[in-house]
Amino acid sequence: MLTAKLYTHRTVLSIQGDVSDLKELHETVRKIMLVVADYELQDTHVSNLLVRFLEKIELAYIRNGGLTVHWVEILMVSSILRALSEYAVMEGSDEVNILLLESFTSQAVVLAEQEAPAEILRQIKELFNFRSIRQFIACFSCSSTHFLPKSYFYER
Repeated sequence: MLTAKLYTHRTVLSIQGDVSDLKELHETVRKIMLVVADYELQDTHVSNLLVRFLEKIELAYIRNGGLTVHWVEILMVSSILRALSEYAVMEGSDEVNILLLESFTSQAVVLAEQEAPAEILRQIKELFNFRSIRQFIACFSCSSTHFLPKSYFYER
């Protein structure tokens, strides 16, 4: 089972699990990536955020260790997974993975003791108000929230 700990001035989460747990998490994220690919919207913030998260998962199981993510990144990823999960063929293990990420996010928000987590959560919720999945994927922008630097999406 995946577990998480908050480190580095209470802003970075370390997600740990055995290789099979990390591979299952990888598969969950890939299923959502297929939704993005089906709409031919690969070069978007949604796609870039998920690809970076997949790369972190891959490094974690190659190195047989954990992955580290900023608490806002995991908040965005778990929110995207939840928002797009109804458009993918998901299994019970996928739902468990999404619930675990949401749980880690909730813990991180509380433990990070950020100045305005309610305001951040409100702004992120606004990002997830959409009429169609195509509109959501095409228009979603994490950098407009000023939570993640623009370079996050363009540097590799």
